[in-house]
Amino acid sequence: MVSFRFGILAIAIGLFTLPGCGETSTIPKTVEVAGTVTLNSEPLTEGMVNFSSSSTGDAANAKIGPGGRFLFGNGVLPGSYRVTITPVGSDTPPAPGFAPPTLNLEIPTKYNDLATTDLKATVAPGSDEFTFDLK
Repeated sequence: MVSFRFGILAIAIGLFTLPGCGETSTIPKTVEVAGTVTLNSEPLTEGMVNFSSSSTGDAANAKIGPGGRFLFGNGVLPGSYRVTITPVGSDTPPAPGFAPPTLNLEIPTKYNDLATTDLKATVAPGSDEFTFDLK
């Protein structure tokens, strides 16, 4: 009788722990991606860096900060991307009597559009650092 109860207990434990076996996660791992954007070798002071994959549809964007630095806060999935650099506008309308903020129009227009940009990035597992020097 004791061995029968032990056998039932062993089967029950096996059934409860079995669902935890196998593949640990189906969530893709993102990669920490950071870098610098310069215009004619000088740090760009504002804008957005946009990664877009035509093969997977994945996209990510990061705001350019002081020193031309950017960091994708949630990371980027490994793969090949076309890169655009776009001006930042304001989501908030200006207060009455104030002019709207100006866009950073220093960015050459060819970098604003996926059809004309020549910037590319290949993100590999691990972490990646990119430098984009706009001309």
